[in-house]
Amino acid sequence: MTGLTRRELLVQGAIGARAIGLEVPSRSAAVPADRRLRVTTIGYDLFQIPSLAQRAKRDIGVEILTELGSTYQMNRWVRQQPAAFDILDGFSFLVDPDWATGNLQPIEIAKVERWRQISPLLKHGRLRPGDRRCAYGEGDAAFRRLYLDPDRSGRWKSPVGAPRQLEGLLVEWTDERTGRPVGPEPRFCTGVPTAFNFDSFGYNARVVRKQPQQLSWAELLNGKWRGRVGVIADPLNGFQDTGNAARAARLVRIRDLGAPTRREIDALIKLLIVLKRRKHFHGFWWEFSDAKTWMRSGSVVIGSMYALTISLLQAVGFPVRQAAPREGYRAFAGMFSISSAVTDPAKLRACYDFINWWSSGFAGSMMLRFGYFNAVEATARRFMDPDEYAYWLHGKPAAEDYKAPSGDKVVRAGSVRDGGPFARRACRIASWNSWPAETEHLLGRWYDLLNTR
Repeated sequence: MTGLTRRELLVQGAIGARAIGLEVPSRSAAVPADRRLRVTTIGYDLFQIPSLAQRAKRDIGVEILTELGSTYQMNRWVRQQPAAFDILDGFSFLVDPDWATGNLQPIEIAKVERWRQISPLLKHGRLRPGDRRCAYGEGDAAFRRLYLDPDRSGRWKSPVGAPRQLEGLLVEWTDERTGRPVGPEPRFCTGVPTAFNFDSFGYNARVVRKQPQQLSWAELLNGKWRGRVGVIADPLNGFQDTGNAARAARLVRIRDLGAPTRREIDALIKLLIVLKRRKHFHGFWWEFSDAKTWMRSGSVVIGSMYALTISLLQAVGFPVRQAAPREGYRAFAGMFSISSAVTDPAKLRACYDFINWWSSGFAGSMMLRFGYFNAVEATARRFMDPDEYAYWLHGKPAAEDYKAPSGDKVVRAGSVRDGGPFARRACRIASWNSWPAETEHLLGRWYDLLNTR
């Protein structure tokens, strides 16, 4: 694959030119070429859990070759080299830039075996469509980037903020005002939903003496924690975390975190640069291991942190907790899309076989043990103890210690997952990871912040 643009080099240069790894399972003569699938991924699932590829090969005779890259590299590959991969293990917030290239193909919903079991949150925006007590969340929510109308029939409306070139192609099935579906379900989708989650921030409960639900995003900017705040360095996620915080603290006005204007972006970056020069932040991290190390050493007491990192710290007895901000979580959703270069019927069939296998349960159980939720959840029951399933999904106390697929202990007996059951989290979403129309401007200004001394 080609080298990076100057912008992408800046992205990776901030962490010393992050390497792209290639995970290639051993090839077997028994697996024909049309059953070998090249999957490009950011690595939070396939690359991190090699047993998934091994299991897929055993169950359906599909060999997975994973190509690891950053979000921005994956986007570049879709734009310039669609023939270099078969499946894109991407995210709903990448639909706008990816589908604008014309290099992905519509997925036929009729060929997705467990489509009816996919969570209503990802199809309609709420677990209980029409329930006004639950927020849709701002930005590129999964249900706003899921459906396609290749014929541009006009039967469904495009989501607000959809790129001009996708008008009429990218559509919503649900009317957000009523919460009800509009007409029959569209026949095609951008990608089949996979794992998703609700992120916020972690904190040392011995220092920040509050319950998760008592906290606001504004706590990230509380001067009391000056010098001990960690923020994710990724521009899009970092912008939302700090944007949620600045808005909650009433320091900056941002109407929609999924579609900030240039003026709103500039206002937030100006504020963050002032705070950085005042040494408010301990640092900006790219690797989740840094967030873990900073918290455990005491250098950071509050900051952006993934659910898995929090679980690993809790498992060794460290008093870290995940906030359930009163304003709501920052959510994201993964999906499998298929390259437009896959035209061979046998290869295309293998792509659908793998996508269908993913929702059959084994992969879902692995992702749950890493702290993620799954588009199709119930099938994971076959691969988990009922008590373990109830801990991860329903917020029940752990009956015993539980381990992640890596073998690391991530749950202690008797503990309860911060944030409570899935249904409670899904009802409290502030924003979804997004690709704003002003992404180029956001990226440039974010690196102004990272480069500020």
